[in-house]
Amino acid sequence: MDPNLGGFIAFLEGRGLLEFDVGGNEERHFVNRLKLQKYAFLAKSFGMPFRYRHNMYLYGPYSSELAADYYALARGERGGAAVPDRFRKGDFLKSIRNDPEWLEIAATIIDRDRHADTLAALVKDVCRIKSGFDGKFIIGVLDDLKARGLVGARA
Repeated sequence: MDPNLGGFIAFLEGRGLLEFDVGGNEERHFVNRLKLQKYAFLAKSFGMPFRYRHNMYLYGPYSSELAADYYALARGERGGAAVPDRFRKGDFLKSIRNDPEWLEIAATIIDRDRHADTLAALVKDVCRIKSGFDGKFIIGVLDDLKARGLVGARA
């Protein structure tokens, strides 16, 4: 169990970004799991020392270890009580959106950024991977990330 997960979930819940709910409505539960995966992935860019490794999956970067820890917390296993000081909470909150589609595309862009030589190649790659999304939406998310310095500044 990553010691930061419990505190991170409490942080997200306290700001209305996530509802830690394993039972109940299946669609809401899925959306919350998806959001947690993307929030955790993006939080690493803001100093959150998660140990999770993410691989590209159907809805963008996904960590099976994070999923296992999520369910362990739901069973009552203990997680940390607070987020570490090195996590730049304010910058994180200013930079993310509480929108599952935005989160999916943002996490995918950040994941693929290290593989692209140019921003045009990055957009092409993400549009290929996320073909169900409008290219203008993807470019809009990219612009959000560039404005926050989360994507490499290239031509």
